[in-house]
Amino acid sequence: MKYDVFTVLWDERWLGTMAQLQEEISR
Repeated sequence: MKYDVFTVLWDERWLGTMAQLQEEISR
């Protein structure tokens, strides 16, 4: 399903953003 693929891509992007924020904060 296209929707599932979109959700997975969105989750990956969201997790990547959160990881970047954590790095900025811990710096």
